[in-house]
Amino acid sequence: MDTTKESVEEFNKSHVENAINVPYMFKTEEGRVKNPDFVNQVEAICKSDDHLIVACNAGGRSSQAWVDLNDFVSLITNFNF
Repeated sequence: MDTTKESVEEFNKSHVENAINVPYMFKTEEGRVKNPDFVNQVEAICKSDDHLIVACNAGGRSSQAWVDLNDFVSLITNFNF
């Protein structure tokens, strides 16, 4: 799961093969804001017994996503590029 990409265009430009794009943050005029539907979007795509690898470039967003997903997913790994 790629949490780095904040837009479809950014995801299409670069991502790990077979990655699923679920943005943790969105760019707005006010700056970056957390995706309020992030966990619900992941729950709609994944099962709670799936093994997820959550990744981003620097580790900030994937670390935050990892914390939010810990209650839903039992097998989760935070990976930084």
